[in-house]
Amino acid sequence: MNQKLISAPSALPGNGEVDEGKGGDGGGDDAATDEGGGDGGNQVEALVDKPLNAAEIAARIEELEAQFDAYKARATRGFIDFVNRYPDSGQTPANLAKVASLHVEQKDFASAETWLIRLNEEYPASDAAVQSRFTLGRVYIENDNYPKASETFSKMLDRLPSYPLANLVYVGSRLYIDGDPARPGLTPEIALAANREIVARAENPEHPERARALKHRNRAMFRMSTCLLATEQFEEAIDLFERMMRESEAAKESGGKESAYYFDILHGRGIAFRHAGRLEESSASFDKLLSEINRDRYPSQYYASLVGAGISMAASENEETVQKSVARFLQVIQFADANIPEIGPFVEDAYIEVARALASLGDQERAIEYKREYLAKFHDGRYRKAFNSLPPKRF
Repeated sequence: MNQKLISAPSALPGNGEVDEGKGGDGGGDDAATDEGGGDGGNQVEALVDKPLNAAEIAARIEELEAQFDAYKARATRGFIDFVNRYPDSGQTPANLAKVASLHVEQKDFASAETWLIRLNEEYPASDAAVQSRFTLGRVYIENDNYPKASETFSKMLDRLPSYPLANLVYVGSRLYIDGDPARPGLTPEIALAANREIVARAENPEHPERARALKHRNRAMFRMSTCLLATEQFEEAIDLFERMMRESEAAKESGGKESAYYFDILHGRGIAFRHAGRLEESSASFDKLLSEINRDRYPSQYYASLVGAGISMAASENEETVQKSVARFLQVIQFADANIPEIGPFVEDAYIEVARALASLGDQERAIEYKREYLAKFHDGRYRKAFNSLPPKRF
């Protein structure tokens, strides 16, 4: 399923909160410095009187950013010096957290990790350590250490209701790395908990962040459903998919737009029904998707759903239904372009599934035929070994 994720913010304020809306660093105090010793007010008037062109504006912004970076570097060195000089100071935990925060602002996540680990090892019960654990989790993510990030966030799930919304959005969007399902990120239990809290805030009229949470509600609900599938909570996933379907259809009937996740909802619902053993409902969900989706516009979703429908049909105890599944798989094999990266995996899926279906029908000859075709077509295919363990005849 396609899933768009919110990109990670580039910096955290000192308290570890992700800034949802603010872009870039603030603080342009150095811009007011009069290096020439003249009247600063006259310089400001001169700037106003003389508009800057695009190149001059870019150069000036670059200069200001360099000044601000230099300021943060000086501040970092100052705090490090203080920590080293006065290690027994009562302010040491807060200063360690501040050093780490400054490294985060400078995008030096490796150094930030070192200081945060020191803080949590030497002062684990301090307020600074407790308050900085979100930042530590985020730093692990920036350093591509998702196992440690998951371990860190898993210890903080009971604190989710106290998190700022932006932090919840950040955690809830990290189920996959760069939105790629083939690259697992945080454990689904963590992403699920964060997205539950987002939805809860959106649906609580008394919550102070409700208005902002509503903007993230639909995305969070879809991410919840993905996490429920990953954690094998299929009946709850079905309930949530059904709810999203009803809301999407109601919005369309009232003159609005259906959910941006409409086809993904249908696909996910089909998967959830199948794993819950509700095969006919699974096939019906995939069939509804296939009847409404434009193959040329959404080819990967189209072929993924053909395979999904075929798998649900092939699991049936009815021989005729299993025979129909073969036709679904062959549509993918015959018409999908395996050379397109987004579509190739579904073609591979179709080959192994058609061989399994044919084997269960007792047609070993055709099953072997598709095995040979697959091996010739996909030299490094995912299913080269799987063809050696096709199911026995069922009918």
